[in-house]
Amino acid sequence: RTGFGQGYPASHSGGEERGLSLSELARLANTSPPTMHRYETGWDRIELNTLRKIAAALGASIEVRLIPDPKRDSSARANRDEVLELVASLFWDRELEGADLDNHPDWVLARVRVRSRRAGTHP
Repeated sequence: RTGFGQGYPASHSGGEERGLSLSELARLANTSPPTMHRYETGWDRIELNTLRKIAAALGASIEVRLIPDPKRDSSARANRDEVLELVASLFWDRELEGADLDNHPDWVLARVRVRSRRAGTHP
């Protein structure tokens, strides 16, 4: 969900805290009051351009965070053994271990990138 309030009262969008009504904030953001209401109540089809206008009207900046979805089927992601099997051949000088993925991820990634460039594919 992208709603401003995420279940909080409408004032958490910042408009009322700055002395703006929903209509005034909509006017400043060049959108309609019904659209602003949808955004405040959690409508998730907000356009980035509109969000930028709303942020500017509020004197705010936009922060985007990607958070893992706990409902997502974890079996769709590659597990540690699959990753090790896929990249093991890139480590001809030593056996790649699961701990290497945790303790030295930059080293593992660098090796994969070097081999990918040589093969003509860039991750």
